[in-house]
Amino acid sequence: MSEEMKKKLLELIEEYRDKAQVMYASYAEGLRRAITEIGTRKLQKFLSQPFSVAENFTGLQGKYVPLAETVKGFAAIVDGECDDIPEWAFFNVGTLDDAKKKYADKLAEEKGGAV
Repeated sequence: MSEEMKKKLLELIEEYRDKAQVMYASYAEGLRRAITEIGTRKLQKFLSQPFSVAENFTGLQGKYVPLAETVKGFAAIVDGECDDIPEWAFFNVGTLDDAKKKYADKLAEEKGGAV
């Protein structure tokens, strides 16, 4: 991970912490805990982008994701723009659009199987 990416991610994490503190003061303990845990897991899974060097171990094709795209997706998750997407959809995807597509494909598959 480049120094620039680390710096940007640390800035976003700090911003996320600030937002979490505001939420902490506003909501009940149980709700705060759930939101923080779910958001953190989504971020963790989103940052598990498939790397080309790991293709032999994961069986997944590696993807190159520009830094700006990663930061954009990270910020969208932190800002709550992806609250309707379950955390499993973020695992081993390249971009936020990939996560959205993964979720949409799964929904379509489930609808098709139920008919």
